[in-house]
Amino acid sequence: MEPKLRRYVKAKRQRLATHPHHRGGIHRQTIATQNPFSVNVALFMSGCLFMRTIVILPAPSVNCNTLTLLMERMLLLNAVLVCQYSNRKCKMAQTPDMACSNESGNDQSSHDGNVNDTPDATANMENIETEQNNADTEVHNLINRETKVTIRDKEKEDDMARCSELESAVTYCRKHLRKINDNERSIERVQLMEKLVQCQLELAALKEESSDPVKRIRSLSDIRIMGHKFSLQSATGRNPYCEVCLSTIWRLIQRYWRCNSCGLRSHDKCVRQVLRYCAGTKANDILFRPRTEICEERGLDFQQYKCAECHHSLKFDSATNSEPRLCDYNGHYYCPRCHWNDEWFIPARIVHNWDFSKYKVCRATKQLLVVIERRPVFNILKLNPSLVNYVDQLAKINKLRQNILLMKCYFICCKVARKQRILQNLKHRQHFVENSDMYSLLDLVDLYQGRLLPDIEGIIRIYTEHITKDCLICKGKGFICELCDDAAIIFPFFENVAICRNCLATFHQECFNRKSKHCPRCLRRKSRAYSEFLVKDIT
Repeated sequence: MEPKLRRYVKAKRQRLATHPHHRGGIHRQTIATQNPFSVNVALFMSGCLFMRTIVILPAPSVNCNTLTLLMERMLLLNAVLVCQYSNRKCKMAQTPDMACSNESGNDQSSHDGNVNDTPDATANMENIETEQNNADTEVHNLINRETKVTIRDKEKEDDMARCSELESAVTYCRKHLRKINDNERSIERVQLMEKLVQCQLELAALKEESSDPVKRIRSLSDIRIMGHKFSLQSATGRNPYCEVCLSTIWRLIQRYWRCNSCGLRSHDKCVRQVLRYCAGTKANDILFRPRTEICEERGLDFQQYKCAECHHSLKFDSATNSEPRLCDYNGHYYCPRCHWNDEWFIPARIVHNWDFSKYKVCRATKQLLVVIERRPVFNILKLNPSLVNYVDQLAKINKLRQNILLMKCYFICCKVARKQRILQNLKHRQHFVENSDMYSLLDLVDLYQGRLLPDIEGIIRIYTEHITKDCLICKGKGFICELCDDAAIIFPFFENVAICRNCLATFHQECFNRKSKHCPRCLRRKSRAYSEFLVKDIT
């Protein structure tokens, strides 16, 4: 009996040691999930059953409540495994007894020297091993199912909690906005409006992600640090530079993250060390206004001889990593890590000096100017009203933009223009259809480099042909000068015409000046209103 049991135990240990999934007598089973962490369960070490959970966190953070629920379910599964192992142990204990009874029944054959292993005992051992493997597979499948259910339920609860928080914030902002007077433009009102818009946008994004599983998986892998929203990038494409450690990112062997708002790139190992606030988040702030004053020249003592971003020590005539570099946008000094000698257009110098030279700026400034490049945030007539008198290009584009707004009135009332979507010709400069004062940085650069005027003049020709020739509806809304005998149809966007500020009636410029600049249409309306008032007074 004892030699047989010893041989069985030895053979079992050898199989455990030589199994491809065993390392040092430990059977490892990895639970694969679709979530950003995995759980490794180690079973059967030195013949004793135990469970160990190792949580690997490549994501920035995992909810502690999720891990708590996961650990609770693992403990329950541990109890199930102990029960199954006890049953297997009882069956293994019964096997030697069966072998002993068979051996005593064949005692005579043993004395004859025909000592052989019983076939029934060997078959029982194989059945026990097969049952053990099946039990292991069932346990592993059970762990996988329980893990997925736990994570899915908890994530759903987190989303619901976040949605309820956002709904409460929206209700709070609306309630307090009603208490503030509509005519009062206080900072509190602006901040409440900003928070209300942000909460509603985030709430809409959460609802959209909950309905779209692809967007939900992508959002779970995003990282938010210092206003940045980092997304994991693919392994194909050019190798960029990490803006934290200033080394090359080898995409095939290194994971890296990129901010969706400002484009900042960082190694996976460096993403937690980002100190720069996101330029896209800063530009989206409702209180944000770009600098329109030329920066003042200041010394390093104004910054305590430290970098304005990372607070690294700075000094002249020193090593390369301590060389101070000036940003011409804000007048601050930066270290070489935060200032790469990038050159860009400075809005203040364009607005006040019509200077389109490129100046050296820090990385944060360049990212900010790139983000706001297409945003209409500069009112030239308000910032520098006299600039129009000295720059012919600016005066021409102002006149063209005013004509676009006059033509827009015809297109809104024309079903043919709506069907043709004729205003979509300005889809790349949509603010030209909304007002005539605001310019973006790209508009001013294109105007200076001679690209903007030919583009807008071509669009104006298309609009003019539609109103004056192609469309009968728009052509029928033209004007005939009431101050002369000329029967030609004129429009408000023609040259050498005068427009009444009250009724928008159009006349020839010479006729209007000769008639003391009085609009006959307004005079008729006033006389008609006065006669109606007298009739009502008499009755």
